[in-house]
Amino acid sequence: MYKSQHYTCSASLVLFNNPPQMVMEALKSIPSSVQITIVDNSPQPDLGRIIVGSADLRYHHTGSNLGYGKGHNLGVALSPPAEYHLILNPDISCHPDTVDRLVTFIAQHPAIGLVGPRLIYPDGTPQYLNRRHPTVSDIVMRRFPAPLLTHKMRQRIHKHEMQDIGYDTTCDVDCISGAFMLCRRAAFEQIGGFDERYFMYFEDVDLCCALRKSGWRTVYYPDAVVTHHWKRASAKQLRLTFVHIQSMLYFFNKWGWKWR
Repeated sequence: MYKSQHYTCSASLVLFNNPPQMVMEALKSIPSSVQITIVDNSPQPDLGRIIVGSADLRYHHTGSNLGYGKGHNLGVALSPPAEYHLILNPDISCHPDTVDRLVTFIAQHPAIGLVGPRLIYPDGTPQYLNRRHPTVSDIVMRRFPAPLLTHKMRQRIHKHEMQDIGYDTTCDVDCISGAFMLCRRAAFEQIGGFDERYFMYFEDVDLCCALRKSGWRTVYYPDAVVTHHWKRASAKQLRLTFVHIQSMLYFFNKWGWKWR
């Protein structure tokens, strides 16, 4: 029996054949005060048999791969009433007090629709995942092998990743990484959630664009920290490269083609 109480913060986690140990590490790092809804897109509900048993956990097996955005939209719809909602990747580990810090911060700033934490690798080095609004050149250059990048190209990538501003200061950011987002649920629902026409990739960029177009701020808050076991799968798998390209084409068709 699920709890029916009102939560300050809910969360959704979308899975597809993820290693059980990874999923368990992510779940254990989220405070028990957060009610988590798992949307499992895996062919079989094996993960459900491993992670069931918590009163603060809802599990929904879809039986088909809905995609990232559609999966999270379902997770929000299945979640109990809450003022704020976490969008989670299964490859994260939340540091102590991270959720409390994010919730406190967004509650103090009613104009913020979405806030993202500092994301780091397991060895503690930073991940440069904040983004300015992308151009075609920005996306293409980030796919180049490092030895082929010229000095100007590196400078352009650093600017796109907001390394010129740095990652130690709270600031408004055009695009927050979908690996870990805290949304104001009213803002998320106002724009209709994720655009489900993206199967994977660019849906987080699109969400931030939609929020900002509707007058909400999207903000980076470095005092909250999350370890992200990030692997650029689309750079290693040909099928995911095609998915990435498809999403990129849809994004620029929707928001306008800016080449440089």
